[in-house]
Amino acid sequence: MNDNNKPPTNIPAPNAFTLIEMLVVITIIAIMAGMMVGISKYANRAMRESSAHSEVERMANCLQDYFVNNGCFPNSLTKITNNLSSSFDFNNAGTPLDPWDNEYVYTNSSLSYTLYSCGPDGLDGAITNNTDNISPER
Repeated sequence: MNDNNKPPTNIPAPNAFTLIEMLVVITIIAIMAGMMVGISKYANRAMRESSAHSEVERMANCLQDYFVNNGCFPNSLTKITNNLSSSFDFNNAGTPLDPWDNEYVYTNSSLSYTLYSCGPDGLDGAITNNTDNISPER
C-alpha cells in the first residue's frame, strides 16, 4: 500500500458553532426581545398619561385666565383653543382631544368647573367608578 494514499490524520476540526450553541443564542435573543416589547408598551402608556396630565393642567390654567378676564368660565373648551399651543390635537368642532383621541370632559357653572380626561380606557370614571381619569391638581 502506498503511503501517499492515506488520509491525513492531523487535520484540525473546522471552527463553527454547534446546533445547541445556536439554539441557546437564539433563545436568549428572543427572551430579550420579548422583554423590550413589554417595556416599550409600559413606557408608551406612561408617556400618554403624562401628556394627558400636562394638557389638563395647561387647559386648567387657560380656564383660570378666562375666568379672570371674563368673570365666568367658558361654556365649552372651544373658547380657549386660541390660548392652547399647537401640540394639542383637536376634533372637527375645535374641541381638544386627549392622547387616546377622546374629547376631554368639561362641565361648568358660573364659578366652578370640572375638567378631566377619561384615561386609557376611554370610560368616564364619574359614571363607571373607574379610577383612571386624569384631572388637574387643584
